[in-house]
Amino acid sequence: MSQQTENISTLNSLIETLKDGQEGFRQAAEAVKDSALKSLFNEYSMQRSQFAGELQNEAIRLGEPQPEDSSSFSGSLHRAWTVELERRFPDCVRLFAPSETQAARVNRPGDLGGLTA
Repeated sequence: MSQQTENISTLNSLIETLKDGQEGFRQAAEAVKDSALKSLFNEYSMQRSQFAGELQNEAIRLGEPQPEDSSSFSGSLHRAWTVELERRFPDCVRLFAPSETQAARVNRPGDLGGLTA
């Protein structure tokens, strides 16, 4: 495999990862009620879109006629899985928000001693 082909493959992989993040943050923005978090997640989603666009342009510059433009199957599966977990277990741990936000406070049923924040 030529260095150029390797570089394009790496760029496409990074684009796919950024598209996963873009969609994940978009869904997070839709899911939260707090306006500050909604704004933050929308900003992160737009950043990921911009970053992906820049990498797509670089892939085109290197000779890739159709750079990656969608998220990965595993990213889609992960998002669906987290939605289903939240639907089935609404009082379980919120692992998907930054720890410094109110949304990340652990709310588990039962006594877990000093394990919760």
